[in-house]
Amino acid sequence: MNNLAAYLCVAILGSVGLSIAAGAQEKNTLTIYTEQFPPYNYSEQDQIKGINVALTQAMCEQSDIACEFKLLPWNRAFRNALELDNSGLISTSRTNQREALFKWVGPLSSGKTCIYKLRARKDINIQNSTDLLNYKIGMASDNIYLSILNDLGFIEDKNLLVFPGKYGSLKPFKFGRVDLTIGSAMTIHKQLAHVDLSTNDIQALKIIESPELIGNFLALNKNTSTRVQEKLQSKLDEIKQNGKLAEIENQYLHQSKSDRPLEDSDDPLNVCL
Repeated sequence: MNNLAAYLCVAILGSVGLSIAAGAQEKNTLTIYTEQFPPYNYSEQDQIKGINVALTQAMCEQSDIACEFKLLPWNRAFRNALELDNSGLISTSRTNQREALFKWVGPLSSGKTCIYKLRARKDINIQNSTDLLNYKIGMASDNIYLSILNDLGFIEDKNLLVFPGKYGSLKPFKFGRVDLTIGSAMTIHKQLAHVDLSTNDIQALKIIESPELIGNFLALNKNTSTRVQEKLQSKLDEIKQNGKLAEIENQYLHQSKSDRPLEDSDDPLNVCL
């Protein structure tokens, strides 16, 4: 082989090697952390599933990104996504305090946030938002809703009682030790099930509209490439437009009509149940 042929061979092999390396880099891999938060994300029979798990998996597959899901307690999942490269977190509220911590893709599936009372509590009379402050509301510690309730005028240890654990406020709510609770329309029936209540047992009082509540998101580690973020966002937009998101939601929302209170169909609070 003469010098020219040898040079061309080396050049071609080098070019092939660069193409393979580029292809390997293009095939991204992400670890997506999440928590027990049905129906968005949860474990069942050793499988991680839920609306936003299925949605994110579809986004990853269509973006040619390999995604692995891991379910952890919320604080640990949040810390991992914050500190570890090639990681993300669902279903994450996109708040002002978190905005600069991640790169965001979304919104994913989410529901209206509402305040509820027990239907049997005829002593609770709410005519306007100010009336809510006359009653005690229960909330789990380190919950995103705490700042929302503060903005509404609730004061901790006065009319805002904070309980340990994700569902720690529900038992006091059931037995009347607190008057009100707050939750998402998509998750409230799952939360109530922890204390043997159903949506028949509650009444929605107010829909919460807040800039802090713009939906659930995929929060990506800051070192994630912008290209990966943009690919995932593009595929999410397509999934919403072609009706696939509605199909995924319908697979997980099996709440029967017998578990829905009868309300005036024109009542805007129906979106809470």
